[in-house]
Amino acid sequence: MKASKLLLALLITFGLVYAGCKNSENKTDTGKETAATGQKAGVEEKVEEAVDDVEKKSEEMHTAQVDKLKQKAPEEIAPELWTLIQTEEYQQWKELPGTGMVTKDANQKPLKMKTYVNDIGYDSIQQKNKTLPPGSILVKERYDDQDQLQTISAMINLGSSDPKDINWFWSQYSPDGKPLKWGETGKGVKSAN
Repeated sequence: MKASKLLLALLITFGLVYAGCKNSENKTDTGKETAATGQKAGVEEKVEEAVDDVEKKSEEMHTAQVDKLKQKAPEEIAPELWTLIQTEEYQQWKELPGTGMVTKDANQKPLKMKTYVNDIGYDSIQQKNKTLPPGSILVKERYDDQDQLQTISAMINLGSSDPKDINWFWSQYSPDGKPLKWGETGKGVKSAN
């Protein structure tokens, strides 16, 4: 089950439990008011712990997927990066400021761009860091002048033991996910050979 669906299920469960606690508080049973308040606090604490667990497991899954990508050759990484951004539902990520802007292609036709960044990258941007840490992913959608999606490009920082190394892998895809071209910057991408 995707982490976002699990989180949604937990929030719905919390809402139902909260509503039940609220209803029991509205009854005029004076001896049970303190117990209901304590029960409500206990439920809220459990829900908060469950949400924290879901977030932690989601981060662990992301880290494990990035670690697996590091061990592959570039032609193997491109389809797996597509799977990763689809699994993590990149369109639910934060959209970078200034995206949706219109630029011009080589023929001076207008192009609309949208750029999304995962939480790891977004937090780094918010902290005004000069570089994005390993695990950061950027996804850029490019549209034509008719607002038809043309390409999707994804970049991931795979990291390495040398902090001076840039270590980005990028790939451009057709809207259906077929890798069109790819490349790497830095020494962090290892060949499978």
